[in-house]
Amino acid sequence: MSVRLVIAIALLAGTATAAPVLEAKLTKEQADEFDRLWDAAKWRAADRVHLYCRLVKQPTVAVEYLTGHLPPMKLSEAEAKELIEALGSDDEKVWKKAFRD
Repeated sequence: MSVRLVIAIALLAGTATAAPVLEAKLTKEQADEFDRLWDAAKWRAADRVHLYCRLVKQPTVAVEYLTGHLPPMKLSEAEAKELIEALGSDDEKVWKKAFRD
């Protein structure tokens, strides 16, 4: 390899890693779109899929949006394990209750 090529690669690599990472913030337009999709998702499965796809596409913004729309989950590790076990039950009443919970 020539010295010029090595220097060019080093310069390019250095500038590529020096670029700042921008954190996404939830804009008013995004919040309005998510609100519209959130309301529509109550009625049609296709709208739920659309909402999920939009949220997955922008995970940082999605977390910010969902934090304001979902109550915090208060569940201990033991309770979570009990629910998981109940979901695997053959008794329909048991797994349906766990699913609702």
